[in-house]
Amino acid sequence: MYNQNLIATKFIEKEVNNMKKILIASIIMMLTIGYGVLPAQAYVELKTPVAITATGTIAGVTETFAAAVVAQATGTAASLVFEVPSGKTSDSGEALKITGGTNEVDNRIIIYTENNLNTTPHKVPTVNPNTGVDGGGMVGQTNADYTMAMLWGVKSVANLDPNTNENYVFDGNPDDSINEVYIVDKRHTMSFTTVSSTLDNGSLYTEAGVLYDANTDGDGLYPQLWDADLYNSATVRDTTTRVSPALYKTIATLAYGCSKVTTDYTINVPKISTASFLDVVTANIGLAVPIYIYLACNADGKPAQVYSTANLKLAIVKG
Repeated sequence: MYNQNLIATKFIEKEVNNMKKILIASIIMMLTIGYGVLPAQAYVELKTPVAITATGTIAGVTETFAAAVVAQATGTAASLVFEVPSGKTSDSGEALKITGGTNEVDNRIIIYTENNLNTTPHKVPTVNPNTGVDGGGMVGQTNADYTMAMLWGVKSVANLDPNTNENYVFDGNPDDSINEVYIVDKRHTMSFTTVSSTLDNGSLYTEAGVLYDANTDGDGLYPQLWDADLYNSATVRDTTTRVSPALYKTIATLAYGCSKVTTDYTINVPKISTASFLDVVTANIGLAVPIYIYLACNADGKPAQVYSTANLKLAIVKG
């Protein structure tokens, strides 16, 4: 006969082992699900996804833009007057105190003359811009064939320098683009270059690839406009082919890239203590935080007479 007790014991052991296997399998399944290591499979959309449109607006804000003439170093109110010895670069002794700010992208503060306006009693220059002389600066009030170049400068050796009103020193050599920059007139059309150089003899094209003007060979001039870039290629128009950049965003730019940081703004200022406008320093600017720009004129080769301009302009622009 079989030992019933032995059979019962074996049966119980078998059931316990089966229960252990089931328990272990359950634990493995739970761990597998919990740790996300199930075999990869595509999800199934139970319903068509709901499309939601998100919109937002960043409003461009330009704070009050203002400029005042103050004495260099002291900051007291002043008038812009030049005492000019013949044939010399003359510092006005004044500074332009500029305040304001904007969060509009691609912004800049520019300076220029607009002398092609008849604002009695100020004379309009009779020079021809196509000869490379645009009539910028101050116009002769007896003989308007002569204009006296105006120059701007800014303290720009280190960051925050433009926030300091100092007794600025012009080096007297505007052609080296160090310490002073020519103030250009809006009707500028031609600039000087080396005779028979690539710029002198090459054709220039607009942003649309249209030939701007037949560039006369060998005259030492090339087209350069106030408000438009020109390129030396009709098919490729980028930074590598832009050889005649618009003047409003080169030598007319006092500062650019204004952006809000706290209650005030930060702005880039050309580092004209070097010869490259690619070098910049940063400055603060706001309604109560000014930057200072200095003015001079150059009387080299100009006859004695009264010179003036009714349209020396500062503007904050986008573009």
